[in-house]
Amino acid sequence: MRHAGDYDDMFDWAEEDVKPLFNRTELLIKKMKSLLSLVE
Repeated sequence: MRHAGDYDDMFDWAEEDVKPLFNRTELLIKKMKSLLSLVE
């Protein structure tokens, strides 16, 4: 992943760098939702 120093183009990530993170991110969100439901 490359992080550009220019604020006009702050994030410039290639699809092949980001796409593998989707499943892990969805799992994290589901886990967080389940934990939040325990305290409501």
